[in-house]
Amino acid sequence: MGYIYMLIDKRNGKKYVGKHNGNKTEYWSSGIVPNRIAKKHGRNIFDRIILEDNIEDLNKLNEREKFYILE
Repeated sequence: MGYIYMLIDKRNGKKYVGKHNGNKTEYWSSGIVPNRIAKKHGRNIFDRIILEDNIEDLNKLNEREKFYILE
């Protein structure tokens, strides 16, 4: 089971869409760019939104991530 999430940088409105194949509540992001920013400025500069949850199929998870990236 996985989910699609979006991180929004509160300083400039830039958005990062990612996916997680699991349901760990402590998972934040594995993206290089957001993690570099968070290391420098802290995670609290991001709003984190779950766009879709409970996606069972890995192919569907990948498909939905691509959909949101293109949006």
